[in-house]
Amino acid sequence: MLYAASPPFSASPNNGFDMAGCAGATEPNSGSFFRAGVELSVITQQILISLYSVGTSLRTANEVQRDTRQLLQRLDQWATALPVEFNSQDPSSNLSTKFTRERMLLGFQFWSARILLTRPALAARRQPWKETKEASFSRSMADMCVEAAKTVVASLPDDPRPDWVFDQGPWWCIVHHLMQAISIFLLALSHPSSVSHEGVSMAYFVEKALRWLEAMQDPIARRAHNVALALFQNVIRQQSVESTAPWATEPLQGVAGAANVTRQAVADTVLDAYYPTPFVTMAPPSAVDSYGPYDAPVNFSSYPTAPDFNRDFYMAR
Repeated sequence: MLYAASPPFSASPNNGFDMAGCAGATEPNSGSFFRAGVELSVITQQILISLYSVGTSLRTANEVQRDTRQLLQRLDQWATALPVEFNSQDPSSNLSTKFTRERMLLGFQFWSARILLTRPALAARRQPWKETKEASFSRSMADMCVEAAKTVVASLPDDPRPDWVFDQGPWWCIVHHLMQAISIFLLALSHPSSVSHEGVSMAYFVEKALRWLEAMQDPIARRAHNVALALFQNVIRQQSVESTAPWATEPLQGVAGAANVTRQAVADTVLDAYYPTPFVTMAPPSAVDSYGPYDAPVNFSSYPTAPDFNRDFYMAR
């Protein structure tokens, strides 16, 4: 079977939204927040198409680097055009408490997209004969990837408080964000020559993310914690990384084959091994108090029949 190469990406205004006219041109409100989220989703989709499709392997390194630079520029343009109240990177944005939740949600989404964009450069198999320029670009992107993961974990309080996430953060996908960050740290720890970050520093952020997963008291978070901890124990044992957490070196009970986890498992399974079957999701305690205990997962099934719409209904444009 033949696969076509991914279409080249262009940062021109005709590709997706025109970044010059994004949310920064309006006041911070629900409308500008929605538009900013949609624009960022479009950029994230373009990252997946450009760097993660089957045809990407057929493209040259120069083409991939070109797309990476253009997408990185587009992400930076999106962040620059945000209203100050929505921009988590702007120090003055912390002065406003009115849009704390919006700022937090867009921040998580932005750093997740940045991780996706720079992730292919992390632990890339670089041959000695390759040009120094290409190796320098990959190392720069890998460092940027680790820095984005650190920002995700650093945005959470040091003392795990699930109620804070339910009130201010993306509680419906917080496990995904934490596991995405953990996977980056584990890959960087497994390939220390790929990044400039110190192993002790990355181990600290892994430990903080693990404490948060443990504190969530949710079936998905509990499974994610077990998988991540088993991988973390194996990596720090292989790489001789110092860890201040006593449980980091203790054997984990109930995880089959925890002592035999390989580096390839870090790359292949850390992002998908914690998803249970059937799919379940968690909700804030306030949303399930009237339906049953919070520990019970909520299962959603597809709607059995199509809705009966009123054909006479008219929505004005």
